[in-house]
Amino acid sequence: MNVELEHILAFIRKHVPPPLPVKLSADTDLRRDFRMAEEDADELLAKFAEAFSVAPGDFDFSRYFPSEGLWFLRWENATPAPLPLTLGMLLQAARNGVWCTATHEK
Repeated sequence: MNVELEHILAFIRKHVPPPLPVKLSADTDLRRDFRMAEEDADELLAKFAEAFSVAPGDFDFSRYFPSEGLWFLRWENATPAPLPLTLGMLLQAARNGVWCTATHEK
């Protein structure tokens, strides 16, 4: 699919309530920069997948939004700290039509 970053930014502006960071870029992280709760992220990502026809592939939501409290408390061998989920990663997924963790986390 011929998707540009501007398409992703327009989608975000439409579906993420304000306040948004002043500058959105490929490095903008859903959790950190939008301070997005996991329920909101789950809903947004479902809308994203539908809007851009992205198949789930090997997407693992808990890599980016682990259950609240587990990563924060950081018990020994607990769930690892969440990884960033950036707009650039969403752009790659939209272009590929499927989520591929190995490709998107490079």
